[in-house]
Amino acid sequence: MNNSNRNRNPRFNLKMMMKKSSPNHHRKSSRAKKNKGKGKKVELETAPKPRAKGRPWMKVEEEALAMAYVKASTCPIVGNNQSGSSFWKKTTDRFNGIMEHGPARDVESVSGKWRKMIKVVNAFNEIYNQIYLSPPSGSNDADILNLAIAKWDS
Repeated sequence: MNNSNRNRNPRFNLKMMMKKSSPNHHRKSSRAKKNKGKGKKVELETAPKPRAKGRPWMKVEEEALAMAYVKASTCPIVGNNQSGSSFWKKTTDRFNGIMEHGPARDVESVSGKWRKMIKVVNAFNEIYNQIYLSPPSGSNDADILNLAIAKWDS
């Protein structure tokens, strides 16, 4: 760079001199840290669009999802030796196979619905297991299930 370019831009000279004179020029100065976040706030030109709500799930679809989930998670051949993405792909394929009529659901829709459903399923399982571990005398599995449903509904 020639001398005429240095003389035209005084800031350039100051910055270059500071870099050369400071032995720790690779470190940020404490002043830069103090000014962090200050200044004019820049706003995005376009706000992110809210995600469109999908079509609502019917009860029969929720039941089909539960069946597909159980089938995919208890596969004796694959077992638990599968990635999350392959598991949800298989679950979605099974779900869409069960629900052969109507539009198919995608992987995100199926896995997202399951994340919501599992909270309710676990709450019911807690009630069922309490009754199962201390059943009324003379009760069978159907009685235990009916008692759990009655307690769930109350």
